[in-house]
Amino acid sequence: MRRYQSSVYTLALRMLSDEDEARDASQTVFLNALRSLHLFRGGSSLKTWLYRITVNECSARTKMRKRFPRPSSDDDPVASLPDAQRLASDPENDEERETWNAVLQLPESYRLPVLFRYFEGFSYEETARALGISVDTVKIRLFRAKAMLRAALAERGGEQ
Repeated sequence: MRRYQSSVYTLALRMLSDEDEARDASQTVFLNALRSLHLFRGGSSLKTWLYRITVNECSARTKMRKRFPRPSSDDDPVASLPDAQRLASDPENDEERETWNAVLQLPESYRLPVLFRYFEGFSYEETARALGISVDTVKIRLFRAKAMLRAALAERGGEQ
């Protein structure tokens, strides 16, 4: 747990954009992993297996949130991310902030491969295993996500 606690929490935070909910989700992930440890066969790394459990938990929470929305005073999904203070206080990070906003606006099926591949450093194979999809699907989703990001960033650049 100590070894992967930070990674699981960071992924949950990126998916949920809420620190309290990410902490709760992380705890649930480790409880579920402990209960299911006998099912782990070693076909993937323990980190990939934990990420798969995290994705499932956060997806379930996201679906629940859509069914029963909570009132939120903060409309900025970037504000709760770990680097939010740095991004907000440094005017040179406007481009990075815009990129984060664009990534967070992607549909989950495109956002997760981007997070795993480019922010967590997963290989295509690890990303595929963590998401329960094929490597080809990962590559297609990344290709499409990049196109969506380029379009979103170009649109935002035109607004200024």
